[in-house]
Amino acid sequence: MMFQFENFSDFIYMAGHGQYVWTAYSVSLIIMAFIFVMPLFRKKNIIQKIIKKNH
Repeated sequence: MMFQFENFSDFIYMAGHGQYVWTAYSVSLIIMAFIFVMPLFRKKNIIQKIIKKNH
């Protein structure tokens, strides 16, 4: 099997484009985590409001 990069450092650097590639990946992962986590917090908040309303 042949890889595009000779070592891990070349993989991270990506011929000078690494900072843009890794920034794009990081921002995308942060946004996806936010999209996943926020409904969970909203659900918890809604459940707490319903419990307070019924007591």
